Formats: sequence, C-alpha cells, structure tokens
Amino acid sequence: MKALVLLAALLVFAAPALAQLYEWVDEKGQRNFADNINNVPQQYRSKMTESPGLQATPLQRHFERRRQDDLLAEQWAFERIAAACAKSTGVEIAVKPDRQVTYFGRSGERFAFEKCMTESGQPTRSVR
Repeated sequence: MKALVLLAALLVFAAPALAQLYEWVDEKGQRNFADNINNVPQQYRSKMTESPGLQATPLQRHFERRRQDDLLAEQWAFERIAAACAKSTGVEIAVKPDRQVTYFGRSGERFAFEKCMTESGQPTRSVR
C-alpha cells in the first residue's frame, strides 16, 4: 500500500503540467521566463511572448519562483543599504528598480554617498 501511494505521489509531482509560459528580454539582454503574467514586469509586457501549452514541470516553476525571490531579496538589501548611506551622508534619494538611485544633495554629499555604497559592495547606477 505504501509503495502504491509513493508511486502515485511521484507521478503527480514528476509529471509536467501544461502551463502558459511568458518570455521577455530585459535591458541587460537576459532572457526571462515566468509562468504567471503577474510575474512579468509591467515595462516588458508589451514586448513579451506567450507560449501556450509549453510544459513547465513543478521543479522548473519552483526554481523560477526562487530566482524571483532572490532578485527581490537583492533589491531589498540594496534599498536598505542605500537608505543607510543616504542617512549617514545627508543625501536624499529615490531608489528605482535595477539598482538605480536618483539622489539630491551637494556634490560632496553625493560623492560620499557613492563612496559609501561602493564600500558596502553595492555600486550604483546613479541618475541625477
């Protein structure tokens, strides 16, 4: 009986599921995939392609979700460090996606902010 239950569970989880797959290329030229349109950034939805009926296994979906979670965690860490550097240097900032920062302050403060970010291992692509 245990063997039958184990075999049934293996078949359920190992069998690929038909899913809508969305593909887009970001500004770095990297191809990205998602199985849920809500996971496609708004700015890429007009350029994405849909592949209906492609087979995405639960394992593939798991790793895609994990990659998205890692990207969110990296962005959150970047924003936290940027806020700390801004506070210590007196610069006002607005953090944008993909590690871009708009900052306001005197040139010495901006320089100190960029130095703080670089020393923290978070170099910025600053937008003034």
